[in-house]
Amino acid sequence: MSHRTPIYYVDLGIRNGMQLDAAISQAAQAAEYAQEVGHDQEALEQAARDGYALGLFEELEQEATEIVREFYPQAAEPTGQGMHLQEMRQPERGRDKRHG
Repeated sequence: MSHRTPIYYVDLGIRNGMQLDAAISQAAQAAEYAQEVGHDQEALEQAARDGYALGLFEELEQEATEIVREFYPQAAEPTGQGMHLQEMRQPERGRDKRHG
């Protein structure tokens, strides 16, 4: 049944002091409640896929260096393998050096 389909691995994180069976029971109750109130996870995920497919903007891998140069011109240093960031400094709050 899983032939040629993606395989996803999930690490379960259980709250400190909680036993596995209690966590499973709590998750089952939460899923039951979500279903009772009309939460449709599949419809939500489909809406996200549809919205992404209709997006007007697309960042291509080739454009990454241009984006870095635009926002961090002093931090980007060209190398033989794309861009290398020396450091990424956030602009000071309230002051935009480009606009005075």
